Order: sequence, then C-alpha cells, then structure tokens
Amino acid sequence: MLEQLIATYSYGKHVFSNTNGVLFTEEDGSYSVSIMYSAHDDENVTSFNCVAVDFLDPGQDILETADVRIMLERAVKELESQPFSGKFTGTAVFSPSCLCDFVSNIADSFTGDLKFTLKLGNTGDVNAGAENACTVTITDKDHPLDPILGVWVAQAESIWYGAQKYDVTLMKDASDPYKVWIDNWGAKDGWNGDDTVIYGVVSEDLTTITIPFGQATEYVYSNGEACLYEGVDSSLNTYESGEWILSISDDKKSMVETAGYGVYYYIPGAGGLQALIPGITLSR
Repeated sequence: MLEQLIATYSYGKHVFSNTNGVLFTEEDGSYSVSIMYSAHDDENVTSFNCVAVDFLDPGQDILETADVRIMLERAVKELESQPFSGKFTGTAVFSPSCLCDFVSNIADSFTGDLKFTLKLGNTGDVNAGAENACTVTITDKDHPLDPILGVWVAQAESIWYGAQKYDVTLMKDASDPYKVWIDNWGAKDGWNGDDTVIYGVVSEDLTTITIPFGQATEYVYSNGEACLYEGVDSSLNTYESGEWILSISDDKKSMVETAGYGVYYYIPGAGGLQALIPGITLSR
C-alpha cells in the first residue's frame, strides 16, 4: 500500500565571474521522489518503510529505478516474518541498505570494537570465486577511557639506577570498558612488551586507576618463573598484596601515585630487575 509519495523538482543556476572579465554560467536540475509504503494482508500489516530516488529524466520508470521494486517486494515478504524473544548467538544476514542503517545507529554509541565478516550472498551472473567475503573491524572511538589511553611519560627514582624517565602505555581491554592494560610499569627497557603488561581498574569518573600488587607476567624466564610486580614503601619493605593508586588530574594530562608505594619488579630465583621508590608521576 502506498502511504505517501512526495515528488519534487530542484533547479539551480550558478554564475561565476571575476575581474578579468570571465563569466561562466551553470544550470542544473533533477527530479526526486520519496515513497512511504507498507504491505497489508487482511489484519496482517508490516511497519512503514520508505525509499527515495533521484533522476534526470521525468519519463523514467520509477519502479525500475535503483532498488524501488526490490524494496516493495521485500515489504510483501515481511508479512511472513516471525518475532523471536531473548538473545542468540549466530549469523545475521543484512541487505546492503539495512547494513547502512545498522552502522549509522551505533555510530554515536559506545559498543566496543566490532568485528564481523561480510559475505556476498547473491552476485547475480558474476562469479565471486574465493573473494566473496571480507572481515571488517570498526574501532569504537567513543571508548570511555579514550582521554587517558596512549603513551605517558613517567618519572621515578630507582634504588639502583637513580632518576628514571620512561614511557608507560595504557591500552584498553577487549571486553571490559573500565579495565586498562599497562605496559612498562616496571620501568625496565627490554623487559616490557605485550607479554609483560599488567592491568588496572579505572573509576567510572576517570579520577583514579587502581593497580593490584602481585601480578605476574605472561612472559616466563628460563628458570620457569614469571616476572612479578610488588609494592615497595619508603622503608624498602616489599608487599605481595595491596594496590597502587594513580590519581588522574582533571585535565587528564598528569597522574600521581598517591597510595605511597613504589614498584619492585623481579624474577623469583633470578633477582631484581627494577626497584622504584614511592613518588611515581606520569604526564603528557
């Protein structure tokens, strides 16, 4: 059923001139038709949908323009659709136009990074061969931790090596929006990287990061032991349990460890890698 049809003609004339006597005139026009429709079968009715097309020839068959016929036929098929309740994990099939709506609806909302595979379902007479699918990753830039993610310049005093200035990188977690992974918390070049990161928990108001003591690296030394991170106080006592607290400034440009602990980074049975006294600061 045709609910509404709006037809318009737009005409424009543009004149360009300059002081050298150049005069250029351009005229253009186009027709636009917007159709609102739904399918009906006795008491069974689909929701409203719409399709719009632009064209230059007023004698053009609107039904055969763009996807108009396909959209109308699809409305009839929707009369047989069945609702489902709850959640499910599986494959979803999107038409090209529906995929655009899907992406636009999530554009301004935090969803986390999305990764999915697009596969051509019907290529007509074209043989797609093995190149009929591609993997798409949409990186969510609306992540709540975006203001603090990235590289920070840290400064601390080492018991063994004196003043230290080094990079610390904060990375988002794949599933927890308020969990952050910290690279080079031990301030030891050559002993940092993806397999030595530890985690911290960020408060929802982005004012603190809490980092538990006693975390072990994924990396394992030749003696079969992982590297460990422990707290150390001003009297050089070490602690297996407890936590570092990083207080974040309002402008998100500096952080200070406020629980009063430094970092002891070592390998059991092999020795210490780094020992930082309390007073760690980060800035950027």
